[in-house]
This record gives sequence, structure tokens and C-alpha cells, in this order.
Amino acid sequence: MTGRAAEALQPKEYSRSVANLVQWGGELAVENAIGQPAEQGLREQNFDDYASGLREMLRTDSEFSDQLDLEDKRDHLIVDGRARAANGQAMVDIVAEGRRGSERMAADYPEWEPQAIRDAGDEIIAGRADALEPGQVLFAVSLNPDRALRDHNELYKRLGYRELSYVQYYARTPDGKMVAGSYSVDDSDLETWRALLADRGREVPEEADDNTFIRYSFEVTATPEEADELALDMRGDYYERRGTEGRRYSVTEYLALHEETVQTFFDAYYPSLAEAAESGQNNEVMQGFAETLLAADVTRLKPEIKRTLIRVANANGFDYHDTKVMESVIRYAVVEQLRKGLKTYVGEADAAEPEAWSPTLGNGVLLVAPGEGMMAMNRLMADNVSTGLKAGRSYGGCPGQVELSQIDEAEDGGTGEPQSAYGGRGSKSKFDPEEDCEFTSEECPECHAKKVRTVVTRVRGKRHVEGSCGCSKTYN
Repeated sequence: MTGRAAEALQPKEYSRSVANLVQWGGELAVENAIGQPAEQGLREQNFDDYASGLREMLRTDSEFSDQLDLEDKRDHLIVDGRARAANGQAMVDIVAEGRRGSERMAADYPEWEPQAIRDAGDEIIAGRADALEPGQVLFAVSLNPDRALRDHNELYKRLGYRELSYVQYYARTPDGKMVAGSYSVDDSDLETWRALLADRGREVPEEADDNTFIRYSFEVTATPEEADELALDMRGDYYERRGTEGRRYSVTEYLALHEETVQTFFDAYYPSLAEAAESGQNNEVMQGFAETLLAADVTRLKPEIKRTLIRVANANGFDYHDTKVMESVIRYAVVEQLRKGLKTYVGEADAAEPEAWSPTLGNGVLLVAPGEGMMAMNRLMADNVSTGLKAGRSYGGCPGQVELSQIDEAEDGGTGEPQSAYGGRGSKSKFDPEEDCEFTSEECPECHAKKVRTVVTRVRGKRHVEGSCGCSKTYN
């Protein structure tokens, strides 16, 4: 494993959103150097993260979100009694890191207190999941932080929340795995969920609120497949109680129908993105994509995104920020391609409507072929970005939103991924409180100025907070 990949094993050196890419890039570098095929584990992990992010982004499409539901399921190996992430770290430890980070922020910024409470609940659930016996399943329901969204709307939207609840389950199997499932529910009413759980034998006390509701979990004996059925039954029961009408459609099923699309774009861009992230050196694929984007009609692109594209198109280096931006742009372009078939999928267009993808261009050249094929793919991706910008579309992403347009500021919420299994920390596409973010704090803890624009970034593995008032602080 090369330098950056080794560093990525230190959890505070990179955010988890980049660590998997860096580790995979290290394996690819070894493969290229000595011809030894890289293990498939990290490739599969990065693909799963990418596909999960696409599902979550599509779920927030403003035109279709009121008809779409999301399902996510991941396998975690159990080692020494604890479910593990792909890099071997215990999931309960990852959740605990998030809780400690939120608590540090909450000590200075009261806006973060609801998130710290929620992270503590996620840690409790992760611990209970590890305590399961083979054949047992733990169920929990994560509600939307309604009051936090009312009082601190910008921050909590950027953290990834919107008006959703999630049914989570953790199924321990006899073969040493933890299957973690998450089912989105379009709405989040505490009293409806309280009554629903009571009918299933789990009483939720009156003092429970939207931040602590998840702690009132219950266990059943079931297989993962039976757990899927129970989660679907709970979601259907909730919709019936709330009087939700109209057919619901699965984003997960939709992406499965377009597996070739998803795989083709991943194969075209992600290995090169991983190699650049690991080596710190730009490459032809990233440069070519950036150049093509800049040549397209991207006048509505955020200035900071455009500056990054200019740098990637011209510079030899490739840093953490470049990695984050290029991944966001790639995902945005792929989602714009995928959404082209959504009207047909939900029955709002004739079946003759163009589908999300044709694996070849009109001249029959495969899009992943060298030369003209890759150039054609870049043009298609750039056109997708341009179309999305002109329409002002933003999507939930990593973390919170993928906003490329300077006119779409926080109009749409995030995806609700902080409410999925393990507090969304089962994949890099989901919420990570150690990620960069920006919000308006009620008061600076240093000079006590009011309504301060606050930017949180990672500097040499530490969290650096800087306010528009001029104050700054670095947290270990």
C-alpha cells in the first residue's frame, strides 16, 4: 500500500468520504506497478458507496420525490463480536467518533445539540445490534428532527435531513454477518409511529421526542429476508394510517433496472478518481472531464466549483478538495442521466420515452472505449450537468446536498441519510459529522457576535471552525 493509502487507515487523517477512495487508489497503484490484480473488496465497497449515493440523490429529485421510496441493505462482517466496516473498524466505534465530534461542536454551538443527542442514540443502537444472537433482528425507527429543522433549518438541511423517517433493522446471521437495512418513509409523525410500534408490542413513553425515538427499539427472531418483509409491512402500515394515496416506487429497483448505466460510468471515472486521490497527482481522465465541463454551458455553476474545475483542468496536483468536488460532479451528471427514464418508470410518460441509457452512441462506439468513446462520454456528462444547472436542480448527496448551481441555495433538503443504519455511517455516501460543512450560528462562542456565518473544514486531520466575525478555533 502506498503512502496516502497507508495514511487513510488513520481515521482522523481523511474523512471517511475520501478514505475508501484513497485505499482503493493504493491498491490500483500496486496493480499497475507489479501487475498483481487488486483485491475486489475495496472496488466493491467504492461501487456500493457510489450506487448508494445515486439512489439517495434520485430519491430527492423535486419532480418525483413524493412518489419515491428508498431501500438500502449492507452486509458487515462480525469480528470479535462487533460488526465491521470495510476497513475493519468496528461500526460502533465509527458511530462513537461521530457522537464525540457532535458533542464537541455542541459545547460551543448549541445548534449542534440535537445532532449530538441523535448520535448518542445511534451509538446505543449499534451496541444493541452487536449484542444480538445469531437469528435475532433489531428494529428501530429514526424520526426527522422536526424542531431542529424549524429552528436551525439551514444547518440540518446541510447535514442531510428532510421530512422523512427511516425504518432500520440489524439482522445477525449464523454465518457471522450483520445485515443492516434501511427503508425510507415519506413523512415523520411521532404519534403515528408511537401507535404503530405499540401495536407491535413496543411501548414508547410520552417523554420520547423526535431525537430520542430511535432508542425504543425492539427485537424479533427472523432471517434478513423476513426482516425485509417486516420493514416493508411497517412502511405500508404507516402510509395507510396517514392516508397516503397513490402508488409508491422504489429507487432501489429503478437503479437495478439500469445497472449497466451505473456500472459503465463507475468504470469510466472512479478508478482514475481513486488513483488521483491516492497519489495526489492529476491524470488524463480527470483533466479531460474538467476541460469538457468548462467548455459546456455552465454559467450557473457555483464560482467555487468552477475554480476547482479550472485547477483540475490545468494543474498537476490533485488534493482532498479536488477529490470531493470531482466526485460530486460525477454523481450529479450520472443522476441527471438516470432521471431521464423516471417519467416512464413512474407511469407519467409513454413507454416509448427515451430510457436513461443506451450503452452505445449513435455511431456504435462504446462510451468506455478509448479515444473518441471517452470524449463522447465526457460530452454527455457535461451536457447532463448543463441541463441540471439550467433547471436549478440539486440533490441530496455527501453530505446533505449536491449543489452545483449558484441559484439553488438550499431549496431542496438532503436525503435523510443521517437516519439510515448506523446513523448513515455505513457508507461514504452518507452523512459523516467529520465532513466539511457551513451554517449560520446563532452566536459566536468567542466574541458573542450574533448570526455568524460559520465554516467547518478539516485541516491536517483536525476540525477547523472559522466565523465571519473573524474568530477561529481548531478542535482535536
